[in-house]
Amino acid sequence: MGLNDYISNKGYNFKTGTPLTAKVVRCVFGTTDRRRVSTYHTVLRVAIDQNWAVADVAKNIAALGGVQEISLGKATGAMTLKEKAAAAADSINGEVLGSFSSDALNKLFNSDETGEKAVAVVVRQADGSFVINAVVHSSAAVNAALSAYYSLHKEKIQKQEAAAQALDAQTQRETLIAEAAKQTEVA
Repeated sequence: MGLNDYISNKGYNFKTGTPLTAKVVRCVFGTTDRRRVSTYHTVLRVAIDQNWAVADVAKNIAALGGVQEISLGKATGAMTLKEKAAAAADSINGEVLGSFSSDALNKLFNSDETGEKAVAVVVRQADGSFVINAVVHSSAAVNAALSAYYSLHKEKIQKQEAAAQALDAQTQRETLIAEAAKQTEVA
């Protein structure tokens, strides 16, 4: 009996894009404990992403503090949603894709919100323009949107962060060299 037959016999329903690992874990643990399924699915994804040898799975899970620590992302160094949002916010800071104003939009904001981020629901029109359908003033919505942006542009953001760190390191080196030169002149 194949996996698909087993799934069919058990009456499990999966969405089209459900990963094989999630299907296997669900078949092992059933449908009663969704948290357990999620936890072990996350562990399997980490094992696959890090190319663990089958013989090393148990040892690597133990080395990372167990399945719960891996699932929470603490053991793998995964970024939290807020960390992703902060990195994305830094990345897009000062970037302007367009600017617009309308009386309807101005009614949605008050002066206390100047400079604050909000999320807009926009729809692209056939002529290439965009229509704004809604604006959400919620830090949770902004963080979720920025986190999604981070996930889509992770490589670009990481390159920007690396370049900024390299520039900071270069500036610190130059400052230290200048200070050392001053101290040798004084001595």
